[in-house]
Amino acid sequence: MERYIEKIKEEYPFFAALSLLYGIIFTVSLYENISGITFPICIGITIIFIKIFLKKLGLKLKKDSWIYITGMLLLGISTACTTSYFFIFFNWVGTALLLTVFMLHQFYDDTSWNFGGYLKRIILLGIGIIESTPALYVGGVRYLTRDHTGEDKAKKKNMLIAVLIGIVIAALLLLIIFPVLLSSDAIFAGIFGNVLKHIKIGMVPGYIVLFIAGVHLCYTFFYTASKKNFAETDKEKKKNGNAVIAITFTGIISAIYVLYCIIQIFFLFIGVKKGLLPANTTYAEYARGGFWQLLFVSALNFIIVILCLYIFKENKILNIILTIVCSCTFIMLISAAYRMLLYIGAYHLTFLRILVLWSLLVLGFVMCGVVISIYKRNFPMFRYTMVIAFGLYIFLSFSQPDWMIAKYNITHIQAENKKLKFNDIAELTDMWSEDAAPVLADLKSEDMDSEDIDNVKDVLAEYFRGVKKDQSDLNLRNWNLGRYKAKKAVENFQKGTGIF
Repeated sequence: MERYIEKIKEEYPFFAALSLLYGIIFTVSLYENISGITFPICIGITIIFIKIFLKKLGLKLKKDSWIYITGMLLLGISTACTTSYFFIFFNWVGTALLLTVFMLHQFYDDTSWNFGGYLKRIILLGIGIIESTPALYVGGVRYLTRDHTGEDKAKKKNMLIAVLIGIVIAALLLLIIFPVLLSSDAIFAGIFGNVLKHIKIGMVPGYIVLFIAGVHLCYTFFYTASKKNFAETDKEKKKNGNAVIAITFTGIISAIYVLYCIIQIFFLFIGVKKGLLPANTTYAEYARGGFWQLLFVSALNFIIVILCLYIFKENKILNIILTIVCSCTFIMLISAAYRMLLYIGAYHLTFLRILVLWSLLVLGFVMCGVVISIYKRNFPMFRYTMVIAFGLYIFLSFSQPDWMIAKYNITHIQAENKKLKFNDIAELTDMWSEDAAPVLADLKSEDMDSEDIDNVKDVLAEYFRGVKKDQSDLNLRNWNLGRYKAKKAVENFQKGTGIF
């Protein structure tokens, strides 16, 4: 709405100062520190700045905004608890997406938006932020050159000049005073010496770039959101698709799906127990043989049903057929999960296998929403999907899969009365993160195969040397729970083995 933009232009010194302050906090928190304890702190400060910004515009946080705020804070905390770059990257992406949807939710009535409506506005907001890059400078020039009374204009210009002169004089004097103060008091020198030793000349350009980026992101993000130049509601598009077309092709597909699901029930769910598998085929081979295909078909079914709901006229017969397709999809998802569990039982856990099981769970819950959408067309499918996906993702990110993999695999190998071989340990030391370090540090010589024990000890020693090097710079600013546990694991490993 125009009044919000006018308010930002009118109160330019306030919003510019807010952005400059945010730029400083952004730089101090995140420079060469993408997963430290300062990341969730920075998210918390961002939320405080949003509240200040909205209050200045005369807006209040909507009641259900706590969902987005909670999600961002949990993603921030998760980032400071892991060493996995996979989760660190997607936590950043998730935080940015939640922040974007949060601001759209604050400025618009998004209750009637569908998938397309949200995606369109998210993209337009991103483009708008890029287009609004000059707004910070244009607003400053406009504010300084706008019409004032002669006395007020002269007073503002004199004040600005006076402030700039004062800053220059202070900088020049500090070049003389600061070294003298450092040499006059050991405690003062120690405090600032510890700070300054982390600041090198080569780091200055990085600080400047990150500061400018923080300032611009803050100002242009608020400026673009305040424009409110997106349509509040989408025009209701009349569904002209002939339902007979959808009934025909979904009917044929559903008939094949029903036959396939009957085979799954009798040969996979029941047949595995009764030994009705194809000749010379193990459970694991049978499971792996169709898993990826089932995952692909299940995802395709989701797209087919959603498109049918958006394109074709509502029809009772079509609704029944789409429900059958969804029901068969549930059986396919269960089949895919069961196949994967059989495969894990034979070959243990990997990160990809956990990720796949998680994807099946997400798709299963999303398909529940699709079934509801078939009979309730105004169901908020995008928000439902977002809550499901982010909720389960946050759970996954806090579960530390690499730690879980190491614990599960070692426990199951030992339960089979087997000893850990070189390949077992090599796989566990070559994962996405160092979250498994505490588990590996607890290994004893008696857990290892006597024929491979020297090779196993060598690979563990090499692994923990790398962990020790990675965590050597751990300090208050970049403190991370995962890194702290890994550092402690190095100490435990060293005590147990005496290596390095």
